[in-house]
Amino acid sequence: MPDLTPRIIESSDTTVYDRDTGAVRVIRRTVYRLGELGPFTADLAASEFTEYALRAEMERTAAALRAFA
Repeated sequence: MPDLTPRIIESSDTTVYDRDTGAVRVIRRTVYRLGELGPFTADLAASEFTEYALRAEMERTAAALRAFA
């Protein structure tokens, strides 16, 4: 099984336009690697960003990758 240890490369706040609502919202964009794989991007609402939410997003990606290992 490959090493899928998460490693954050960078994280920053940015704004995005939501076409469905017409609103501009602030997201925290985090770029990370899982072992040697990636980079992957997690976009979470800045108001809802927590370490738990980020770890859950990274684990979802890792779980999807494990299906191919």
